[in-house]
Amino acid sequence: MRNLIFMGTPEFSAICLEKLISFCRSEDNKNIEISAVVTQPDKPRSRGNALIPSPVKELAIKNNIPVLQPEKLDEIYTQIVDLKPFIIIVVAYGKILSKKFLDIPTFGCINLHASLLPKYRGPAPIQWAIINGEKKTGVSTILMDEGIDTGKIIFQKETEIGDDETYGELSKKLAHLGAELLIKTIKSVGNYLSVNGKRQGLRPMEGNTFAPQFQKQSLINNRIKEKFEEIHCKQQDENSATYFPAIKKEDAKINWEESAEKIKNKIRAFNPTPVAYTFFKGERLKIWEAKVFDSSHSTTNKLSSKLNGKQFAQNNTNNHSSGEFGKITKINRKNGIYVACGEGTLIITKLQREGKKVLPADEFLRGYKIFEGEFFKN
Repeated sequence: MRNLIFMGTPEFSAICLEKLISFCRSEDNKNIEISAVVTQPDKPRSRGNALIPSPVKELAIKNNIPVLQPEKLDEIYTQIVDLKPFIIIVVAYGKILSKKFLDIPTFGCINLHASLLPKYRGPAPIQWAIINGEKKTGVSTILMDEGIDTGKIIFQKETEIGDDETYGELSKKLAHLGAELLIKTIKSVGNYLSVNGKRQGLRPMEGNTFAPQFQKQSLINNRIKEKFEEIHCKQQDENSATYFPAIKKEDAKINWEESAEKIKNKIRAFNPTPVAYTFFKGERLKIWEAKVFDSSHSTTNKLSSKLNGKQFAQNNTNNHSSGEFGKITKINRKNGIYVACGEGTLIITKLQREGKKVLPADEFLRGYKIFEGEFFKN
């Protein structure tokens, strides 16, 4: 029996874990067991003292898998060594693994990253891809090294990003895609070890990392991994690499000087968390959904006139001076709230007052007074 350890925390990780559990417990794959799950410690609720377990912990308990929740990974180092894992799968765990930890498994640690590496390294690749208006993204499995998302690529799978797709929607899609890629990766590693491991005398690591036999076995394991990397993996192109930081709550504040397209992308990227917001008369309003006004399909906002025998088109909804950014230019209960941006016009279609329900614009406007000519503030 080969022991596999899973490390992850959020819902994205839980979706992957659920599929791995089904895979490992299927009739054809009973030689692999998820022997432990490592996840972040329970977090306190925003209100009250109750602690909330991570989605990964809840799923592991439901499936009778032992759960480890260290504050620091060194606390469980010996436990992980004693489990003798042939592989550790890492999916959005939330902490960096030291080299000492990376060297524990027979084969090493494999990370699922939600981008087409080397682009969008870092902790928030899905949100940044949406913010930057990307039309495609994907998932990558990599052999982890000491860098941040810099390991050699094993497999990748690409998918399109819908024009109105939110972070929540894309995250679920990539999680399911990533789970399939993880299973493909585990099968590939397992098949390779079955053939080449026997040939080289491959065995799990023993607990005493200072024993001579451990050092000898470590050398054998490293040769196996190096050969696998040579045949099945590719080095990331550092010239094409990009890195983006974690998303902070203040990043979700709307800047009306930006283009309508950019603001729409941010609203998508921050749905369902941390949620884009603006201010109106001192009150914070959360903006959940919006669309860019398309002047080419408007008959009421496009004025045309003939001058000196020439046709001129004037669009009084899409072009705004600097003093108009954030101005409410039109209220249409059917379509939404039109807001002047640095470039173009944004139509807010779903929003929320603090402590209230999320509402479509038409319902929101029935109970909240907003008038044309007023302003949303940065």
